[in-house]
Amino acid sequence: MDHPLTLQIAGTDKFAKVIDFLRRQLHRETVFVYVNSAFSPNPDELVIDLFNNFGVDGKLLVNYACSMAWG
Repeated sequence: MDHPLTLQIAGTDKFAKVIDFLRRQLHRETVFVYVNSAFSPNPDELVIDLFNNFGVDGKLLVNYACSMAWG
């Protein structure tokens, strides 16, 4: 079973910071990132906007895959 990664960042940060964090943690150049297993946000999106619109139980759920999960 995979263990969740936790990242706390400012809401004013861009989603690109989340993507960069995952790339470093996974030691991968390419990571496919999805919010709520539903869509891949633009890296320029602000984290607070994603949280306000798609947050669940006070968290923004971000899923990732090392290959494209769906197209």
